[in-house]
This record gives sequence, structure tokens and C-alpha cells, in this order.
Amino acid sequence: MTLDMVPLILDTGASVTITPFCSDFVTPLHSVQHITIKGIASGLKAEGVGGVSYTFVNDSGNEQTLTLQNCLYVPQCVVRLICPRQIGPRVFWMMDFMHLTSNQYSSLMDSIPR
Repeated sequence: MTLDMVPLILDTGASVTITPFCSDFVTPLHSVQHITIKGIASGLKAEGVGGVSYTFVNDSGNEQTLTLQNCLYVPQCVVRLICPRQIGPRVFWMMDFMHLTSNQYSSLMDSIPR
């Protein structure tokens, strides 16, 4: 499986963005102490924290870049998990990109603290 093929999941239950790839980080990785993940990636240990960047191509062929800070490096995780709360107001372009229905969109927006 290549880096392009690893799923990127918008996880409304996540409290932090997680990636298994060091190459996703655009800032230096800082060490973390004793962080064990709960939820989808339950039991896995974080090995670092830093900023990540992802570039998407929308239906119009335009590139959109999403950069998030304070994301965890969890090499044993099998997917990239994006925390909507870390996206903040930028979640709007992501919803358009993902073609969510209005009910899915409303549910997602309700899950983001204001």
C-alpha cells in the first residue's frame, strides 16, 4: 500500500488528528510521553506530535491544502484520522469536497465545539 492509498477518515469522534506516516509532517516532530490512543486506534501509542499537511484535488481540478497543527504520529495506525475540531472554519471547503448530504453535514457541524 502506498501513501496515496492509505485512507484519510474524517472522524467526528476524534479529539486529535492521527497519522501513521512521518512524511505527512511539515514541522519537526516533538517527542511525547505516555500517550495511548483510545477509540478507533485504541491501544496504540503516539511517538510524536507536530504539524501535518494534506493536499486534495476537488471536482474542478483545483488543489486545496489542509494544514493542521498538534497532530499525533502513531506509526501502528492503519489510517489517517482527521479531527474536524482541528479544521475549524475550514471544514466548509472540506464538506463541499466530500459531497456530504445536508444531514451528514449538520451532524458533523453539531459535533464541532463552538
